[in-house]
Amino acid sequence: MNFTKQTKFIIAIGIQLVILFAIIIFKSSVLIGGTEVLLKIEPVDPRDILRGDYVVFQYSNLSEIDLNLFNYPSPKENDKIYVLLAKAGKYWKAVSIHQQKPNSGLFVKGVIDNLHPNGVSITYGMEEYFIPENTGINFNFNKGEPYVKAAISKNGNAVLKQLYVNDTPFEELMKKKPVISAQTKARDSRRVSDVNQIRSGAEIYLDKNGHYPAGLDLLAADGEMASLPKDPVSGNDYIYAYYPASNPTEYHIGAILEGYEQYYLNDDRDCNSLLKGDCEPLITEPFINGFNGDDNGACGVEGAQGFCYDIIP
Repeated sequence: MNFTKQTKFIIAIGIQLVILFAIIIFKSSVLIGGTEVLLKIEPVDPRDILRGDYVVFQYSNLSEIDLNLFNYPSPKENDKIYVLLAKAGKYWKAVSIHQQKPNSGLFVKGVIDNLHPNGVSITYGMEEYFIPENTGINFNFNKGEPYVKAAISKNGNAVLKQLYVNDTPFEELMKKKPVISAQTKARDSRRVSDVNQIRSGAEIYLDKNGHYPAGLDLLAADGEMASLPKDPVSGNDYIYAYYPASNPTEYHIGAILEGYEQYYLNDDRDCNSLLKGDCEPLITEPFINGFNGDDNGACGVEGAQGFCYDIIP
């Protein structure tokens, strides 16, 4: 049977559509009927400029497996395997590796990617998650606690459902991050500069008095700073916590940034001086006027919006 070029083209397109719909139906069936699990991830590559923004994952308890977990001898590259899972706290992890499909339990299909002295690298076909355009280059996935929710079918097929950071869906988190204008960048740069000026003043105060100030106003009163820097928009003092109440030996300074400035927020401390030992392991009490320095909060200031830049000595 002879086909015209147009007919061949239509047939080729039709075959591609059938394959596409088959993939969609397959994934939908796994998403609807599969068992949901939470898997801890370790982002590897935040962006592919050829295919749009996405995150490439390694799974903390699945991508690198100890040889002792294999229940068959001499595993080799490209082996198709079944990884039996068990829940350990919030997340699921590998407990044994099988060459044949297990008779019971929850398991996921994988392929041995590489064997090395420290163990075995395994891929599962769910190491990539596409994210909103232009967000991958403006977010540090190594901060906070990233994980994914996946659905696994009774045959071990797995499909990603959602990426989370600190228990918040990634797409929802991105909606809270406004576009950074030149004016916003300038104000945030000033805030970071102000905080570091306060740090310098606190260190001078330490050299002079043998302890840090129990309040920012003491820096101006004692002469370390001619005037105390204020937030360029609100006019408020920057956030200052210290420990102990008398003759402080530690401090925690914070500023609320308007934009998610990765350059600054990658290098700050992210400690919570409301918690015992979070800023300084040896301290067993919260700081005076303590606050949460997590990037994605407004330094714990009620009613405020923005991102917390914080430092300690």
